[in-house]
Amino acid sequence: MNTGAIDKIYNYLSGEKDFVDLPETEKAMKKVKAYAMSDLLSADDEEAHEQWIGLEKVVSEFGVESERQGFIYGFKYVMGLFTQDQKPCVCMNRLDESIKEEYSMLAVEGTDKTDPVVDILKEYVPEEKLAHAVDTLCVCIENTKYAVFEQGFLRGIAAEKGGNI
Repeated sequence: MNTGAIDKIYNYLSGEKDFVDLPETEKAMKKVKAYAMSDLLSADDEEAHEQWIGLEKVVSEFGVESERQGFIYGFKYVMGLFTQDQKPCVCMNRLDESIKEEYSMLAVEGTDKTDPVVDILKEYVPEEKLAHAVDTLCVCIENTKYAVFEQGFLRGIAAEKGGNI
């Protein structure tokens, strides 16, 4: 099955009412927001909220793409196991290994989306806090990217097996 067909399945499933983030993804996203809102953005609540909306938009955009990529990889992973006549998801350790392996390959392909985040931080964060903010927020973002990739991967496996997660 080609990537376009898998994409159509993903687009259909992501429009379903029960398509919500898994707890790990929600936790990662909350960490990004908590850090950004703590003392990074403006002290004025209304202004900080406006700044967060801009940052959240960027985070959401790469999150959607990471999840879509994870879905495609997960779907293909199970298809590959079936064509090799192997049992899918033999054990969680093997599955976790596969997810990390696929994610690291995707990361090597240059899907880093932190540049717009750094640009937003330069606009809002005082220069003396900028280096720490970039380092810390980029780690939070990387964790979020992995969480949504993993979420997509698991959804891809479920979809290929005829279910939904």
